[in-house]
Amino acid sequence: MEIKITNPWGENPIELETTANCRTLLTEFKLRLMIRCELCETTAEKYMRDTKKFLDYTDQMNPMETKLTKEQMIDYKHYLMKTYNISTVNSYIFSVNKFWKMNNREEMLLKTLRTQSNESYDNVISVLEYKMFCKFLNASNNQKYYAFVRLLGSSGLRVGEAVKITLEDAEAGKMTVRHKGKTREVIITREVSTILCNYCWNQRITTGCIFKARNSNGPCTKAGVWKGLKMAASNTEIPPERVYPHSFRHMFSKEYLLKHNDLMELSDILGHSSLNTTRRYLSSSTEEKRKRLEDLGL
Repeated sequence: MEIKITNPWGENPIELETTANCRTLLTEFKLRLMIRCELCETTAEKYMRDTKKFLDYTDQMNPMETKLTKEQMIDYKHYLMKTYNISTVNSYIFSVNKFWKMNNREEMLLKTLRTQSNESYDNVISVLEYKMFCKFLNASNNQKYYAFVRLLGSSGLRVGEAVKITLEDAEAGKMTVRHKGKTREVIITREVSTILCNYCWNQRITTGCIFKARNSNGPCTKAGVWKGLKMAASNTEIPPERVYPHSFRHMFSKEYLLKHNDLMELSDILGHSSLNTTRRYLSSSTEEKRKRLEDLGL
């Protein structure tokens, strides 16, 4: 795909004093992220969408065309803090900060919220619930999501990585994953390889992408997977808030550490660039903390 930049920063720059001026560079912002930062289109799209959210909020709060100020940024941060959890707030702030940095507007940057590194991880599916969910999917002949959930639960893949798996990967028992400029090899267990190949046989898939979007030869979208999992979970006794793609990655990580206690190897498997990121999976849920405290008998 050839990407053409029609108004590169640094050449006839636009003064970003109003939301209208900022909107003119949103598409350009996305292209710059893909070229300069080598981000995938999905990630660049998220940054652009998050920045648009800030501009929409500012227009709503200040209908009159006014100059953008740091005070408006702080007001937006307070709105986010009242509406979303800490990680979501920081995600929105990071996106908008990226936009300002690319426009040399350092004075507009916001500080992200500080969090404790040992935060609790609630609403993560347990191994028992995972096995119950897989059993339900298999029994209800929902072979697509049965194969997909088994892949997520046994590999720790991100949903955006898992949807790209091919029949050739399943047959080889491994796939090459590229994420944020890094490449790693992910092993697929023999049992899951067999499940994936059987699914392809039943669906008459002879090559390429396994989990295809409806009416398309391309891979499923993240939103489509999320919706499919929620619909399936609604027919079980598993709390629906625990059934989402990343929940299986958390479950895999905690179970791997419990069985093998090798943080460095897990970091390689998950594709983390820092051990600090992997250490998050050492955190327990609120209920797990409560049980440990009650076990003290104090």
